[in-house]
Amino acid sequence: LHRIRRHRAAHNEPTTTMMMFGSTTRMRAMERVNALRRTYAAAGAAKAQSHDVVQRVFVEQQQKFRALLEKTKTLTPPIGGDATAVKAYAAKKLAILKELQIASPGERITDTLDSAFAEAKTVRGFLEYASNLRHTLGLKDQGEDVLRLMMQALDETEKSLGGPLVQSNAQGMATYGQKVTKLTEAAGVKMMDKAALAKLTAEVDLEAIQNELAELKAIEDEVKKEEV
Repeated sequence: LHRIRRHRAAHNEPTTTMMMFGSTTRMRAMERVNALRRTYAAAGAAKAQSHDVVQRVFVEQQQKFRALLEKTKTLTPPIGGDATAVKAYAAKKLAILKELQIASPGERITDTLDSAFAEAKTVRGFLEYASNLRHTLGLKDQGEDVLRLMMQALDETEKSLGGPLVQSNAQGMATYGQKVTKLTEAAGVKMMDKAALAKLTAEVDLEAIQNELAELKAIEDEVKKEEV
């Protein structure tokens, strides 16, 4: 398109050198201006779209938060209560979270891992992220053995591949899966199925609510001390 415009300019404009130079310069300047306008317009549209998405998410979160406050205003936390009272309170609160489509503490961890796996460039990157997350959360359970065996299987797989294992490598992922199964079975470690994952999620949810109640108890005790 630029070549056509320059060709037309060369044949339609006066043929003196100065006027030809001036016409070409103006044309190029206008092209730059138009290009800048298109760039700014596209950037503005993208920014507006991004702003709309952020604003929509913010509004949705605020609406859910207000709905949660409304739904739980009659729900009395059993501060200092026994295990039965805490479990009953946890069940009611988790039911409200589900009704309002708000992720529970356990579900947030699962969602975080799912997102990390989808965004990870390599399988090793994901496993390292999962290991760091476990360390941050202070988790010490059978999952640590599973993670160690998955790392061992990955070492063997990447050695045979001669490079890092990426998720798009279907054959490499299949080989990796086989190695993980072989190592875990040999070690007597059972991989987590859906039922086990659901059980773990429920345990994390209950523990999170127990910690929440413990924090409320600590605040209550502190207030009583100040009053005395």
